[in-house]
Amino acid sequence: MELYNEVIPKSKLHTYSFDTEIYDSDEIVEDIIYLVSEEGS
Repeated sequence: MELYNEVIPKSKLHTYSFDTEIYDSDEIVEDIIYLVSEEGS
């Protein structure tokens, strides 16, 4: 979860850590890839 926490802005961390309870791991991975691509653009 360390990478996941680094990718997400601190302001969103609470929301996303809550969401991990709901989403399956595939959705979490997709969210990480999306966030990383957004950061890079």
